[in-house]
Amino acid sequence: MVRVFVDDGKRLKKSECEWKDIQLKQLDFEELRHKIKQEFRDTIPNIMDDSLNLRWTLVRFRDAASLLEERGKAGEIHSTESLEEETQDSSDESDSEEQRHRNSWQKA
Repeated sequence: MVRVFVDDGKRLKKSECEWKDIQLKQLDFEELRHKIKQEFRDTIPNIMDDSLNLRWTLVRFRDAASLLEERGKAGEIHSTESLEEETQDSSDESDSEEQRHRNSWQKA
């Protein structure tokens, strides 16, 4: 599942933005683009037409609530390969954060 937030540039917080959860059979950029267009076509007819203004933040599900509140790393995703690369980068960051958290508990 991918949670997609959309913002017209007028919102200050992600909690104010429209969002939808999109189910995917596999992690595939073209399928994701298609599903985003399908889900938002009624409210945002030209969604995904201007890829320069798209910002992507990939997070693990259990960390999503806290990470998506008001921050996140934006990455450029233009293909399945770059989507997988961002997924790996996000996983690596989360793993190192978990290790730091475990180490801080062990020191206490």
